[in-house]
Amino acid sequence: MREIRIYAGPNILEPLRYKQPINGLQAKFSLQFGMACILLKRRAGLREYTTAVVKSREISETMSKIKTFLSDEVAKMGTDKMRSIIELELHNKQIVRKFVETVRGMPETPIKNSELVTKFIECASFVLKENKINQILEIIRDLENKSSIKPLISLLSASACIRE
Repeated sequence: MREIRIYAGPNILEPLRYKQPINGLQAKFSLQFGMACILLKRRAGLREYTTAVVKSREISETMSKIKTFLSDEVAKMGTDKMRSIIELELHNKQIVRKFVETVRGMPETPIKNSELVTKFIECASFVLKENKINQILEIIRDLENKSSIKPLISLLSASACIRE
């Protein structure tokens, strides 16, 4: 890939304002960083949004190939969806262009249950041990048959969320 051009409205470009983030916090507000992670690592989870990953050579080089442009055409379509036009320019100079109207995880394009579980495990692993995560998942899978959510609340309480 030679270059990626993203044409979007202000509803996307204003909050995602860091074109070359310098730390993990800025990366959370960078379309370039998220795209670079997805291209290189095939994911953009919490473990990627670190200063070490942001400063890696491969991520930095890839981010420099991702250009964003404010598009009046896209902006006129409204802000009710996360619309954009993505152009990939390949090394042979061929351009692949795609209009994207929504992102994964929205009602129109929901994520699979397995993806939701994987995301929960990743997030919870920062504060919970594996056995507690598994207990929580078991309760949630059978939640409609439970007479009380106290066991779930107990597992999620602040005292339970200490990772040793």
